[in-house]
Amino acid sequence: MNQTRMTYKNNLLSARLMLILLFFMTGYTSKAQQIFSNYPKYELRAVWLTTLSGLDWPRRPTHLNTTAINRQKEELISILDKLKAANINTVLIQTRIRATVIYPSAIEPWDECFSGTYGRSPGYDPLAFAIDECHKRGMEIHAWVVVIPVGKWNSYGCKALRRKMPKLIIKKGDQGYMDPANPHTASYMASLCKEITTNYDIDGIHLDYIRYPEAYRYSAHRYNEHITAIVSAVRRSVLTVKPWVKLSCAAIGKYSDLPRRTSNGWSALGTGRQDAQGWLRNGLIDQLYPMIYFRNSDFVPFALDWAENTYGGHLAGGLAAYMLSDKEGGWQLSEIERQMNLLRATKSGFAFFRNKFLTDNIKGLYSYVKQTFCPYPALVPPMKRSDGKEIQKPSGLKVIHTDKYLCLTWDVPASQPEGGIKFNVYASQETNVDINNPKNLLATNLKDNYISIDTKRNLNFAVTSIDRYGNESAPITFNEIKDKNIDAKAHMLANDGGKILIPNKLRNATTGYVAFKSIAGNIVATSKYNTDGEVEIDKLKPGCYSIYSISKNGTAHRLGFTIIKPRK
Repeated sequence: MNQTRMTYKNNLLSARLMLILLFFMTGYTSKAQQIFSNYPKYELRAVWLTTLSGLDWPRRPTHLNTTAINRQKEELISILDKLKAANINTVLIQTRIRATVIYPSAIEPWDECFSGTYGRSPGYDPLAFAIDECHKRGMEIHAWVVVIPVGKWNSYGCKALRRKMPKLIIKKGDQGYMDPANPHTASYMASLCKEITTNYDIDGIHLDYIRYPEAYRYSAHRYNEHITAIVSAVRRSVLTVKPWVKLSCAAIGKYSDLPRRTSNGWSALGTGRQDAQGWLRNGLIDQLYPMIYFRNSDFVPFALDWAENTYGGHLAGGLAAYMLSDKEGGWQLSEIERQMNLLRATKSGFAFFRNKFLTDNIKGLYSYVKQTFCPYPALVPPMKRSDGKEIQKPSGLKVIHTDKYLCLTWDVPASQPEGGIKFNVYASQETNVDINNPKNLLATNLKDNYISIDTKRNLNFAVTSIDRYGNESAPITFNEIKDKNIDAKAHMLANDGGKILIPNKLRNATTGYVAFKSIAGNIVATSKYNTDGEVEIDKLKPGCYSIYSISKNGTAHRLGFTIIKPRK
C-alpha cells in the first residue's frame, strides 16, 4: 500500500471523519445540519455552463440577427443574475467544444451553437461578453476547454483539424480523438490555451476530458506521462502570459481503488491515466474538479479520498445535479444535500453539472442553495502561489448619504501587484466590522472604487484590496458614529451613461454651467447644460461625482451626486 492510500486509511479512522460518515449514512438530522451550517468565508462554488448544442446557453442561434444577438445576451444575463443571487462565485464556460470554439480564433473555427452555422461568427464575441458580465458581478470565469475528443470523424471541427494536422487525430469507431501520445497534442493545446489567455481577461483555464477515452482502455504506466505532459505544456504556456491565471482539471470521480472500495475498473489513474492527485502534489494545477457523480457508499469514500489529498490545492467536488431530473436518475434532493454537507465538512467546494439543472430549480435545488446552504457570499480561496508582493489597502474611504442611496467611494492604492487589484466591501451594524465573518460580505471582487447601496440604515463599513491570486489586504474602515458623512440630504441624480438631467428646480438661471468634483473634492470636469437641463457625461470616467452649479459671480452650489457606471 503506497503512502497516499495509507494517508487515506489513517484519516478515515479519525473522529472527525467518522462523525461525517455517521451523519451522511444515517441521513443528516437537524443537529447535523446545524453542525454543517457554519458558513465559510472561502469556498469554491462553481457551475459548468455548457455551450455544446446550447444545452445551457444559448437556447437559439443568432443567424446574424440583431434581435437574436440581444436575446442571447439577455439569456446569459438572466443566468448570471440567478447564479449571483445564489452566491455562486465561479463559472466554467465551455469555450472549446469539439475542435471548435466560441470566440474568434486564429487556430480553430467557430462552433455552430451561437450563429447556427459552423465556421461563422454569431455577430459578437460570446466569450468576451461572458467575461465582462461575470466580472461585473464579482464572479470568476474560467475557460472550459475539452481536450482529447474532437467529435465525429466527419464533423466540422474534426475534419478541419485532420486537414491541418492529419497525424494528430486517431479514429475510434465513428469518433475522432487527439492522440495523447503524440507530442504535438501537448503543444497544440498549449497554443490554444495561450491564445485564450492572451486575448481575454480570463480567471482560469479548465481542462476537461484530459484523459485517455473509454475506447482506448490502456493500462501501461507510461500512458500517465502522456496526459501529464499535456497539462504541463498548457501550464507553461498560460503562466508565461498571465501568471495569476488558475489552471484546473475535471477528473474521473474515482482516483483509484481504495483499501475497502473498488473503482470497478473505471478510475482516473487506472484507466483514464489522469494522475490528478499527482498534479496537485506537483503544483501543475491549482484547482481540481473530480466528477463524483455517484450516490451513497460510492460517493462517501471517494469524496473523502479527494479531500484528504489536495496538497494545498483547491477541491470542488463535481455534483450530478442532472441526476435530479426524472429523465436522468430521478434522485431526490436530499441526496445532493448530503453530498454538499459532506464536502463542506471536509473544507471542499462544489461544482454543479450542469447549470440548467441548478437554475431551473430541479427538485428545489436552487432554492436550497440560495436560501439554506449559501445565503451569504464566499470568496474563492487564495492560491498557494503568488507574486509575493504586499497588497496595499485602499485609502480615503468616504460614505455619502443621499435621498436614495448610500454611496461608498475610496482611493485606489498607488502601488498594485501584477494583474491589478479588485475590492471587497464589508458592512455591519457592529462598531468593528469583522472581515472574517462572511455574513458581513456586501460585495466581492469589485472592479470599481465605488458602490451604491439601497439602504438608509446606519452601517459601519470596511473595504479591502484583493489581488488576482485571491490574497486580501488589511481593511480600511468607516465608522458611522466617529466619522463625518457628507450632506445627509443630497440628491442622487440619475443618468443614462451618456447624459444627466439637472431638474429644473436645481438649475441656476443665470449660468448654464456645472462642475463635476471627485469625492476627494477635486474638480475633474466642467460642462454646459442645454435649455432642457441635459449635461453630456460620456467623457467622464466611471465613478461617483458631486455636481455643482456655477453662479454668475463664480459661487458654486451643490446640486447632488451621480454614479457613472462602466459602459457596456
